[in-house]
Amino acid sequence: MNSKLANFKLSGLLSYLITRTKLRFVDKASIIAGSKIAVILGQTVTLDLMDLEQKYLAADCVREPENLIVYRAIADSGLVDTFIDIGANCGHVAASIMNDYKHVLLFEPNPKLAALLQGIFKKQENIEIHECAIVDQASTGSLTLTVPDESSGLATLGSTDLSKQYNQVHTYNVRASTLASEVNGLSIRNAYIKIDVEGFEANIIESARELINSQRPIVGFEALSNEAALSCARLFDDYNFYCARFDFLENGGALSRSVLGMIKALIFGGNIEVLKLHHLEKTNLDNFSQIYSVPREKVEDFEKSILTYSTKNPVFDLKSLKIWS
Repeated sequence: MNSKLANFKLSGLLSYLITRTKLRFVDKASIIAGSKIAVILGQTVTLDLMDLEQKYLAADCVREPENLIVYRAIADSGLVDTFIDIGANCGHVAASIMNDYKHVLLFEPNPKLAALLQGIFKKQENIEIHECAIVDQASTGSLTLTVPDESSGLATLGSTDLSKQYNQVHTYNVRASTLASEVNGLSIRNAYIKIDVEGFEANIIESARELINSQRPIVGFEALSNEAALSCARLFDDYNFYCARFDFLENGGALSRSVLGMIKALIFGGNIEVLKLHHLEKTNLDNFSQIYSVPREKVEDFEKSILTYSTKNPVFDLKSLKIWS
């Protein structure tokens, strides 16, 4: 059985869900061509409205607020001071947590998005951007990145033929390196490493296994199925696992599958729950936006940081997560 570690009551849920629904379904049904000039963190940038991820950014819609709560809680307690984002995309997460962390490393292989990140964060001294893919040692050098025009978040490394699934795709030759090479001696003992790379999470964790299990950072990885979660979890030595979820979602965890749950949440209220996953192989949950992998020696401090933050923020306003214009 999973156990609840903390609970955050939500406010601002209606406007959040309306924006999400519009961007995810209404705008996606009729792809908006063209671009938009936006001001993000004081920097004027051009966003591609063909790309769903950049539409979210243009609409000031925060991605995965359930995870942002945890990122802020563990930084607020001093448990971590470095955030490493493998798969930074157009900077949704970085823009929301940059004031919480002393050092932020962003890894993004898509050259269009890397240029966008440089434009957004060029005046942020604590942010370092690496235009490369993080891979295993055998795959380093140059790789092909295939990107559907309608959603850069679905980009895939290798020769996968996405043209059969999407109307327009672009391919790029990108630099590929290992995490150990890119951190180049930087200590990651006090880091949170976020890995969101569309199914390649286990490959990255396995290639960095020696580094992770020796320096013992907290590692978060996306897992779109319970099987994917298990394949990643088995690579950690003496780690415990947690997740955060909207309590009104079905076990699959996707808003698109939980229309009835969203209606109930709007009527009766919705929460974000932080759960301890005691037995991943037996859990009835699926589709994790992030599983937090915590070294056993940091478990007590991790749990304390979440509980303390939930005491400070028993009602969590989704609007408060939006820090750019």
